[in-house]
Amino acid sequence: MKKWLTYGFLIVLAALAAPAQGQTCPSLIYPAPEAQDIPVDASISWTSPGDNITGFIVSIGTTPGGVDILTNRTSSPITGYTPELGLPEDRWIYISFILIRVDGSQISCPGFRFRTAPFNRPPDCTRLTVPRNGADEVALSDELRWAYTPRATGYRVTVESQGQVLYASDVGNVLSVNPPGPWPANTALTVTITPYNRLGPSPAPCAPDRFTTGATSIDCEPHRPDITSVPEEVGLCQDSGYADLMVGEVADGYNWFRLGPDDQQTLIGTGRQIQLAETGWYRLEVYNHVGSINEGVNCSTFRDFRVLEANPPIIRDVSVNRDADGLNILVQTAGNQGYEYSLSPDSGFQDSPYFGGLPLQGYTVYVRDPFGCEISEQQVARNLSPADFPAFFTPNSDGINDFWKFEPPPDLSEAYVETIRIFDRYGNFLAQVSGDSPGWDGNFNGRPLPPSVYWFEAISLRSEVIRGYFALKR
Repeated sequence: MKKWLTYGFLIVLAALAAPAQGQTCPSLIYPAPEAQDIPVDASISWTSPGDNITGFIVSIGTTPGGVDILTNRTSSPITGYTPELGLPEDRWIYISFILIRVDGSQISCPGFRFRTAPFNRPPDCTRLTVPRNGADEVALSDELRWAYTPRATGYRVTVESQGQVLYASDVGNVLSVNPPGPWPANTALTVTITPYNRLGPSPAPCAPDRFTTGATSIDCEPHRPDITSVPEEVGLCQDSGYADLMVGEVADGYNWFRLGPDDQQTLIGTGRQIQLAETGWYRLEVYNHVGSINEGVNCSTFRDFRVLEANPPIIRDVSVNRDADGLNILVQTAGNQGYEYSLSPDSGFQDSPYFGGLPLQGYTVYVRDPFGCEISEQQVARNLSPADFPAFFTPNSDGINDFWKFEPPPDLSEAYVETIRIFDRYGNFLAQVSGDSPGWDGNFNGRPLPPSVYWFEAISLRSEVIRGYFALKR
């Protein structure tokens, strides 16, 4: 209210000054001053100023003295204006004039206002003006233009070729759009433009426009970029909720498409990097622009790839054995998905599930899915092997190696044996000792046995059966 009182006071002052200006200042013809419910596609008109005027400035806005709709200075006065994109709905529209006399002095004329009507329905459909529907030999770099339709505050534009979406975007409140790159040569294109406002899009499906592009004399083969940095399968990581892709090759442009039924493609990105949150098939176009503004073409390379859900690997079993060279670890997983394996993730992963010649110590195995998303781990406990038992003993009562006995290795301090049975090389049973006994003294029925090779069979507390041999030396 206070703003309007100020504006009205300015009008009164201007009106008091009007007699000194004669009939120089324009009067509003349409809409009438203070009129309401004016259509948003109205053409505004006013009377012509006097003959002694050499310059003319008209300003139209949504605030007193505003210029957000039009500010225009001409050397010859104009008597009307039709907003290219229409007027905003349900708003006061303010018009002011400044006249410039021959001597350079200015006349500030009284302002006027009127109010537009609110939208009562969505906008109607529109059609292309450039290129025209049915046009042939359209230049590959031509922009798309369409006619303004009343009540529209924005437009959605879709360009297709044989069911494949080449371009789809909400372009906002404009009447033209440049293609993301040259249109493909010798191709029939279908363009659908859907106007909308706050009440929704055009209620009826808008009829498409069709045109056919011309040919190009450019040879693309030397200019097509390679695509090697994007794999055929990409993992959708559970932790992040998306697959993050970056194109390593440098080119003039990148288009990412999601593929639907019948290979229908929808443009979803135009940069070197993209994050994909859904599984399915996708297509990447990498192109170099070759030619001039008048004749240019995108020389493209395409790569289809699939986004799969990355699941944590399942470790079925880890077998650990010892030989003369050290420990050997073999990891068995469920399925065959190209997993990678490691005993130390900070040192990297390997393709093979086998690790050999390892020092005697505890280990944790790590298995990573082929996309680098999910890692499973498992601590491993190795089995006893013949190498964990003494290779010889010397029962000569010198206090050194007088008994053959099992002592748990440092990395298996809890790997106790329950019983050990000893045989000669002919398989005759000689003795049985427990895991915690002093061991075998090399005697049978109280008589020392000769130096030779003897065999043992040990049973661990985990019911492992370990068979091997050792030497008795005197």
